[in-house]
Amino acid sequence: MIKGFFHEEFHSARDWDGIIKAVLVGHSHYDHIYDVPYIYKKHLHRDSVLIVGSRDAELLLESAGIQPGWKGGPVRDVSELARSLWKEDRFITTENRRIRMLPILGSHAPHAMGKKFLPVREPRRWDRRGYPHNAMKFWEGDNFTFLVDFMSEDGTINFRMFIQSGAASTYPVGYPSEEVLAEKEVDLAFLCVASFDKIKRDPFEQIERMKPRGIVLVHWENFFRPQKKLMEKPRTVPFTPVCRFVKELKRMNGGLRMPIPWVMPNVGVGVEVYY
Repeated sequence: MIKGFFHEEFHSARDWDGIIKAVLVGHSHYDHIYDVPYIYKKHLHRDSVLIVGSRDAELLLESAGIQPGWKGGPVRDVSELARSLWKEDRFITTENRRIRMLPILGSHAPHAMGKKFLPVREPRRWDRRGYPHNAMKFWEGDNFTFLVDFMSEDGTINFRMFIQSGAASTYPVGYPSEEVLAEKEVDLAFLCVASFDKIKRDPFEQIERMKPRGIVLVHWENFFRPQKKLMEKPRTVPFTPVCRFVKELKRMNGGLRMPIPWVMPNVGVGVEVYY
């Protein structure tokens, strides 16, 4: 399926021109990182792509043969960077300086009954057995959301995205600061649906604070099922009332003077953004 995507988008199995500049890893559970080594080795232009994630992600990918290093390799461990106070040098910028990324330290909502069912232990270095192939071996590590700015040549921000693909988290953790938003509003917000009802303050208040111009709902599908089956017959993620999320979003939108357009793409459906 991944190979099919690259053939459809790039008319080749590999991004030979280096169009893809970064892979953002929200956290290190299997459903967010397991296929990164395959994609990196088989489909990406290795000299132009960054893999941005936690220390745990760095160690996991190292065990798969992807060497870390701020300058000497593709993997960027941003755990310490995301803990620092907001300042300009917290942004990671692509080589052509047309895209910059701000990692924001977040948290991971419980899966159900106030508990997490996947490992959350501290990062560890893997032994010679290499990259794990068991979901319970992928420890959570630090969680990130990302603010991504697409820049003009003179440094102006043309388009700003907020990406919360990893996990729902409680405000203000995992959200852009008022200082950052004062620079430019969010044009498009990717919001995680899974476990939204397990956080202390519902995400709709945060939508009203952030005031994005558009919303894409992600991580709503039952990722425990094979993707081909999901494409044939979509199923929502267990323990999350996805229909309630949609109803609440519609209710919130109804109370706004300017309703926010939103979409929840089906499994296997791509989203193209023009700005």
